[in-house]
Amino acid sequence: MSGTQTNWRWCYKCQGLWFAGNGTAGECPASEGGHGRIASGDYHPYLNWDEGGQHGWRWCAKCQGMWFAGNGTSGHCPQGDGHSTEGSGDYVLGCDYTQSRPDSGATLQSDWRWCRKCQGLFFAGNERVGACPAGDQHDSIGSGDYRIYQHEYEGSEIPPELDEEPPPEQPPQIAVIRVARVFRLTGVGFVPGESVDILVSDNRGGEVQYTVFAGAAGTIRKDIALACEQGNAATFVAVTASGRTSNTFSYAC
Repeated sequence: MSGTQTNWRWCYKCQGLWFAGNGTAGECPASEGGHGRIASGDYHPYLNWDEGGQHGWRWCAKCQGMWFAGNGTSGHCPQGDGHSTEGSGDYVLGCDYTQSRPDSGATLQSDWRWCRKCQGLFFAGNERVGACPAGDQHDSIGSGDYRIYQHEYEGSEIPPELDEEPPPEQPPQIAVIRVARVFRLTGVGFVPGESVDILVSDNRGGEVQYTVFAGAAGTIRKDIALACEQGNAATFVAVTASGRTSNTFSYAC
């Protein structure tokens, strides 16, 4: 057998490619309830193909995702431990070149990447990098630009049978620990590179502001030297340049 296999979908939650033809949404590292397929096209990766491309890609029966089995590791699966090769054929992906068009009407989509942490395939063409089952976000260092053919849905962007609401956007989260006279604030869930104002106030009316920039993983860190006398309390909150506000963290002195 050679050719393409239909029913592969892009997950808007984790950005991964997963197989939707088994009556299960699999396991998504970004949230409970399995992978999502809002606004996804019908992707056609090559299966058991004897022409050009990178061999060694596999379907994981545990999470339903696409992953690369040619590195001597099974990576990280959202269901725990490594991915599975059980029941999978040999998927072939085109990297940095155009494979033969499978049929009329299919379009070629680039910006797919291999994640060196979990070994999975994910879409890197959106602002959101996507959650990695190995922790934090996917990492595309060392990956080529994979290209996959897809058919777009005709008519509504969201087919009626796939009508589902995306999860609400989670606000950034901060936490604070104290070491002597220094308060160390750390935060996650920010947009990489964005400006973040840290507002610190106490129960006596004092207030001070610091500005930091989120790192590549959307995290922040700030050491704040603050005199916090017994009976006083310090309150911390982070506000982004776009107006997103974190949780409020209070520390009793």
